[in-house]
Amino acid sequence: MQALTPMKPRVVALSIMAAATAAFGAALSLNLSPATAASFDFSYTDNSTVTVQGVLTAVLNDPTTMSYQITGISGTRNGVNIDGLLPTGQFNGNDNLLFPNNSNSQLDDTGFSYTVSGTSINVFNSGFFSNSPAYFEFTQASGTTSLATFQATVPPVPEPSEVLAITVVGLWIGAQGLKRRAVSKKAMTSSSLVLKAVTNLTTVVSSPFSQR
Repeated sequence: MQALTPMKPRVVALSIMAAATAAFGAALSLNLSPATAASFDFSYTDNSTVTVQGVLTAVLNDPTTMSYQITGISGTRNGVNIDGLLPTGQFNGNDNLLFPNNSNSQLDDTGFSYTVSGTSINVFNSGFFSNSPAYFEFTQASGTTSLATFQATVPPVPEPSEVLAITVVGLWIGAQGLKRRAVSKKAMTSSSLVLKAVTNLTTVVSSPFSQR
């Protein structure tokens, strides 16, 4: 079997550059494409007894209305960890829909429901269809609480220029690694040549004495 010839540093560098370029192109195309799945930082409060913050995970439900179906939730309510999301229709008619691009209301009149320490909680907007946003939280124990704020936002996505900068830094690090390997290999080759020369010299010097 023929032994594989090691790739030269220049070939490896070109391969890394080609792979990085392809990765940058893929990242750029994803950045320009509509997201079918996303995470949203969310928070709401009544400025008194309720403070909630966390992350909603969701998938695109309707491209026309840009509604998202919430599939998961994490975070805290008044410092207590949220247990999880309740299935649609399980508490107060929740449909678990989010409208992140709706400037009037990001929730409809049934909103989404979740649990904290076993307590079911529903968050909704009673003015969704009248374009008069009025957010509320509902629990069986406390009833309906009017909220001062509710907000869900997409975490910042790296700009193409930032992706390019990261790619360039990665290429530079890769090139430095190849350079160090090349210098190390050259030093090892020089050491081998010196050692071989010393060995040959020792053999020549010792030959007359061995013949006596």
